[in-house]
Amino acid sequence: MIAKLRKEIHRLSGLKVEPEYLSSLLENEIIKRDLIDSDEGGAAAAYVKKLQKAFDKEQNSAAAPPTISPSIAPKPSAGL
Repeated sequence: MIAKLRKEIHRLSGLKVEPEYLSSLLENEIIKRDLIDSDEGGAAAAYVKKLQKAFDKEQNSAAAPPTISPSIAPKPSAGL
């Protein structure tokens, strides 16, 4: 496929493109962009963002020192 695409680019524009460059361009720019811009890609990005917020919230609550509410605090014993 790369060879045919390379040949077609050369036929249309007269440019000679290296197969490695063309392969890299397809993988990193064209295919990746198509996946990111698709509906499924947008839904996946939103889901990951939601998971990250939940994780950050959990980490922040675990890092905060526990507070003692007045209703749970131990009462002083009588007679001492």
